[in-house]
Amino acid sequence: TNATQDWTYQAVYPAVDATPLNIPFGAERTQKGSNFNGAYDPLVSVPVTHVGAEPGKTPQGEAVTFGLNRLTAILALTFETDDATVKAEKVKSVALTAAGKTIAAKSFDITLGDQSGALNASEPSETITLSYEAGSEPTAASFKAYFNVPAATYGKLSVVITTEGHTASFDLTDGIELLAGELAYTTKAVTKWDALAPAAAPTMEWVGH
Repeated sequence: TNATQDWTYQAVYPAVDATPLNIPFGAERTQKGSNFNGAYDPLVSVPVTHVGAEPGKTPQGEAVTFGLNRLTAILALTFETDDATVKAEKVKSVALTAAGKTIAAKSFDITLGDQSGALNASEPSETITLSYEAGSEPTAASFKAYFNVPAATYGKLSVVITTEGHTASFDLTDGIELLAGELAYTTKAVTKWDALAPAAAPTMEWVGH
């Protein structure tokens, strides 16, 4: 309504139309180039009440604003390579695995009452595979990968990078504590690459001959 009255607001990002509130948080994710994708970044505000105000405004007539709290941690990874045979290749995907820890699920469920959240029990996964949108793939010379993960103390975190013609596998860390709202970042030089096995030659069956 357009009534001047007491209004209470609460904001959630990304915008969802679901009850209970849940943000898709699956094991297969996408990213445009080296840009962060906020689709997997659940944020929620505390309730804000404005007394005797017009809708969408404060009593002083200003727009209602929100302070959003991030419910997960973000692991921001930068990879670089000087390998002449690889650095010009496009990166197809980066897979992050947390040994013995669930880092992805069907959704991340938000509780508005205390502004908390947790992974849904459905479709748990220890691995997140981040693929780059077609046409935006960075080259292996230097690229970024962002992973929203639940706040937790993690043991071994490992990574598998796949380019057009090569793959690299290595351990990222033997242990790290990631806090809600924290941006944890590191740069890793990738030196050991393995050539992908060539695709199998196609076959044809000529029916009747």
